[in-house]
Amino acid sequence: MVLEIYLDLVSQPCRSVYIFAKKNNIQFEYKKLSLMSGEHYNEEFGKINPMRKVPAIRDGDFCLGESVAIMQYLAEVWHPGPLVSSRCAEESTCK
Repeated sequence: MVLEIYLDLVSQPCRSVYIFAKKNNIQFEYKKLSLMSGEHYNEEFGKINPMRKVPAIRDGDFCLGESVAIMQYLAEVWHPGPLVSSRCAEESTCK
C-alpha cells in the first residue's frame, strides 16, 4: 500500500511535509484537501485524523497528524538517504 499524505499547500506545515517528502524522494500519493472549503471536516478525513487537521498521513493502517511528527516518522521509517537514524522506527511511537 502506498503512503498517502493529506495536504493543503496553502498551509505552511503542509508545505514543510510536502517539500521534505519530495526532496528525499519518498514515494507518496498526494491527497489534496481544501481548508477554505472545509474538506478536512468530512467524515472520511475524520477517520485519518480525528482532530481534522492537516497535514496527516496514512501508511497502511497507521495514521499520523502534526507536521513535526510526520517528518520524524518519514525520516525514521522511510529512511531517506543521509537522514537515516540509528534508532528503531518503533521508537517514534513511544514518544
